[in-house]
Amino acid sequence: MFIIGASRLFAQERDTIPGDVDIILPSDSIMLDSGFVAMHVDSLPADSLNSDAVIKSEVNYSASDSIDNDVVNKIVYLYGNAKIEYEDITLTGAKIVYDFDSYTVHAEGIQDTLGNWQGLPVFKQGNSEFEAREMDYNFKSKKAFVKKVQTDIVEGTLTGKTVKTTQDNRVIYIKNGEYCPCEDPNALTRFKIGKLKVIKDDKIVSGPGYLTLGPIPTPLAFPFGFFPNAEKRQAGIVVPSYGNAQSQGFFLADGGFYLPIGDNWDTKMLFDVYSRGSWGLENLTRYKKRYKFDGNFNIEYNNNVRGDRDLNNFSAQRNFFLTWMHTQDRKARPNSNFSADIRAGSTANYQNNLNASQNDYLTNTFRSNIRYSKSFPDSPWSLALNAGHSQNSRTGNYDFTLPEVALNRARTFPLDGVFNDSPKQQFYEKIGITYNSAFQNSLSVQEEELSLNNLSGLMQKFRNGVRHNASVSTSLKAGPVSINPSFNYTERWYFETYDRRFDEDSQSFVPDTVKGFDRNGNWDFSTSMTTKVYGMFNFRKGAVKAIRHTLTPTLSYSYRPDFDPRVFGFFGSDNLSFLRFLWSTI
Repeated sequence: MFIIGASRLFAQERDTIPGDVDIILPSDSIMLDSGFVAMHVDSLPADSLNSDAVIKSEVNYSASDSIDNDVVNKIVYLYGNAKIEYEDITLTGAKIVYDFDSYTVHAEGIQDTLGNWQGLPVFKQGNSEFEAREMDYNFKSKKAFVKKVQTDIVEGTLTGKTVKTTQDNRVIYIKNGEYCPCEDPNALTRFKIGKLKVIKDDKIVSGPGYLTLGPIPTPLAFPFGFFPNAEKRQAGIVVPSYGNAQSQGFFLADGGFYLPIGDNWDTKMLFDVYSRGSWGLENLTRYKKRYKFDGNFNIEYNNNVRGDRDLNNFSAQRNFFLTWMHTQDRKARPNSNFSADIRAGSTANYQNNLNASQNDYLTNTFRSNIRYSKSFPDSPWSLALNAGHSQNSRTGNYDFTLPEVALNRARTFPLDGVFNDSPKQQFYEKIGITYNSAFQNSLSVQEEELSLNNLSGLMQKFRNGVRHNASVSTSLKAGPVSINPSFNYTERWYFETYDRRFDEDSQSFVPDTVKGFDRNGNWDFSTSMTTKVYGMFNFRKGAVKAIRHTLTPTLSYSYRPDFDPRVFGFFGSDNLSFLRFLWSTI
């Protein structure tokens, strides 16, 4: 199909247009001085006393070469960079002739000695603009007749040998048109179209046409064209592509309907249909609000049929896939942020989908993540919520995190200024405390287990728990020695635990799952002492004058109780590190 973007042309009927004005421009009248060019400016007053007057506003005209007024015939001739302005209409060209009796204006370009066109007429009205070799415009009927017109449209250039405009320049009819699908008007790739009708801010309708490569026509042809032509978004039909798939037969793909929803949303419904029974549906929705958020949502469903229903090779498989991308502008809510990146669905979706991209077809792992974070002004606390999933298309395994909640407290000094009013800080005021906790609920299953009918079984496979971490640390100075003690504590909460019970039948201990709340914890203590010793070794001779030495002795100690695994579920060890020396040369 032949697709043309939005055009800015206007059109009219020819039966009310006067005949071509046959005027020969003297060759010596356009020989302008390359240095200074005089500009003649004049105007025609509007007939404000007559309500039926054709010219209701002042007409301004100018030319850089000369202006010739034929008083007897009521005609004005403009030569060299001629220009006429009337209300929102501007017409320029190498030569312009204005007839007072018929209210018509004729503009044309000229050719130099090499045959190149110069000063081609340019017609402007509002945001619309097009260029032609010859142009006639009637102020009374507001209709134009144009020869060899050219204008830029979206993603291309439209050219016509004969053009007529109607209905206040809102409709244009083009005969023997050519469309170039790139911005270069001299490109060899062109579509030749017999007839075109362009309606401003509405649509473009074309008759039969075909593709040419330079002067060579190609068999790529189309019977007609119907295309949207508006600067703003409009609802319309999405033309499908066609082809032949070896296993699924002939198909129409990516056809459907496009629908804009206000200024911030749009959606597109697409379908795929195959001659051997396969079909698919897809919805693509985009949204964006400046300085707030933007994203896109895509969901697709496919029913893949392979083989013959009467033979053993028949198979039918239903797949779906969901994609959601959402980002929030940082300026919208400085203290909170929400983001989403979801890619989840059937494992074999892209292996059986003919519309899959190469990257999706070769990808074995898809991941999703939804995150919300919140910080509280003038507070050390912050909150983060996260939910995600991971799936492997080879193994069919799905891992879910539903959800993960993290609560954090930045390092604070709770005793700072409590018992001391003096500006000198006491040692206990340097004691800092940090805290964080995390709750996680996870699930790991195979694809065949994901079903609403198996909801009770999935609930039993959830694994969850809470972990708390708290630490107290400080830094003390004892002369040249720095002392850095710290105490760390970890608390774990469980809602299921493992135990062993004696089985009478097998006369052995077997593992057992115990429902209910349980906990354990561990702590450790560590401290270090460090100082620095500097020395200088001087040389009496040579380019090297001295070598500075830095000696950093460090003594550290850490202690962790030996937690019996039969009581606490884990164990640790005590250790004492010996004196360490760090030697560096500068």
